[in-house]
Amino acid sequence: MSTINNIKFVNAWVDACNKAAGVKSVAKKLDISVMQASAKANALRKMGVELPAMPRVRDYNDVEMLNNLVASKYQG
Repeated sequence: MSTINNIKFVNAWVDACNKAAGVKSVAKKLDISVMQASAKANALRKMGVELPAMPRVRDYNDVEMLNNLVASKYQG
């Protein structure tokens, strides 16, 4: 894993928390994997950095819309 600048990481993390964008957003912004972003956050917390908890991002889609998508695509 390449070294990630702590200041850049903390800025990306806090921005993502403020937007409720999730760890995936941090990883994308810093061009690292989600696993690397989580590991970096954990390492900083162990050092005493008080990173805010990242809200979980869930994919809430309209069930009717999803069923219409299945009906339009499924050929069985």
